[in-house]
Amino acid sequence: MRRILLLVATIAVLIVPGILSAQSAFASEAASACLFNCQTTTFGGYSIKFVNPDPQNDPLGASGSWNVPAVSCTENGKAISGQVASWIGLGGVVGNNTLEQTGTDSQCTNGTVSYWPWYEFTGRAASAGGPNPVNITTATNGKDKISSGDSMSADVVEQGPGYFVTQLWDHSKGWYYDWIWQTSSSSTNLPQTADWVVENPGAAVPLPKFTPSVLFQNCYWAKDATQKQLRAGSNVTEYQLYSNGVQQATTSAIGADNMSFSVQWRAYG
Repeated sequence: MRRILLLVATIAVLIVPGILSAQSAFASEAASACLFNCQTTTFGGYSIKFVNPDPQNDPLGASGSWNVPAVSCTENGKAISGQVASWIGLGGVVGNNTLEQTGTDSQCTNGTVSYWPWYEFTGRAASAGGPNPVNITTATNGKDKISSGDSMSADVVEQGPGYFVTQLWDHSKGWYYDWIWQTSSSSTNLPQTADWVVENPGAAVPLPKFTPSVLFQNCYWAKDATQKQLRAGSNVTEYQLYSNGVQQATTSAIGADNMSFSVQWRAYG
């Protein structure tokens, strides 16, 4: 039977028993969980820490929206390679084995720019032999493409243990993509956080210049059958992106609406 969890007024999440088993991650997890403001080498943004997560009885979820940032693929006239990933997920910033996420990638490859949507489930590559993360454009034979500036929405939900669904919308191009995954319960740790992140995958230098700033909006999380706004509080951690002691991107304070913040490029690092 299908259960429906409404995370945002326009985003309904279908929770359906899933498929196979999920390890490996696009995002590097933080070396340690710190309180409030943290400096990291891989990402900027925010996370909410769940207290006594129990997705077996009530789904855990994260949702929000953003626009795909444009990237410049030259630094001082020289072609560069690197990525800027914008994503929403569960479990990405605490040292356990769970990380489930979906988002967009703005990528430079030797000076050439590309934009692609993706999803990832912890362990999928090891168990299924497939790529991880999954390029959604490739998976749909080029149908579901993105461009810089596209208006995106996403959510990730666990009704567990180990039943995950990701959903991604491109409102500018009018497509929607979802995927369901079931991990083996014996190897599943519960996600400890809901996450809204702009990432420098692999802590690569330089981080391509991205414009405008990535503005996350309508940021909600779900636990105990309740939808809640991101909202600053004792269970919220802010992440600032650094490399070699240089701040590469700046995370703003959470807005007065309690549901929005921005991550702005600052330096190559």
